Formats: sequence, structure tokens, C-alpha cells
Amino acid sequence: MEPRLIKALKTQAEADKQEALLTLETLLDNPAGIGEHTSGHFLEEAKKAISKLGEAEDLLETIERHFGYK
Repeated sequence: MEPRLIKALKTQAEADKQEALLTLETLLDNPAGIGEHTSGHFLEEAKKAISKLGEAEDLLETIERHFGYK
């Protein structure tokens, strides 16, 4: 059985990953869904989402590599 701590970390990372993907999808497919419409704002939001996505994927890979939980 997967320890509760690892499960909580995975669940949070998976949620962060989905949130980042949703943000990027919104920026790409429905830019009117973002309140601020400046190019700087879009770029900043995209950078945040890409960073969040990378961090979440790194955490998930680290958990799998070191603890064997997929």
C-alpha cells in the first residue's frame, strides 16, 4: 500500500499538472477567458503555467523513481 504522505504529494502534483494544462489550454484556445488582455500578461501567465507543469512532472517522476509508485 502506498503511504499516505506519498499519495498526498502525488495527488497535489497531479492537480497542479492539470491546472497548468488547463491554463495553457485557455491561453491558447480561448484567450478572451483571461481578464487582462495584454501580451505581457499572456506571456507571464504562460511562463507560470509552464513552470508549474514542469515542477509537477518533476515531482511525479521523482516519486516514481525513488519510491516506485506510479
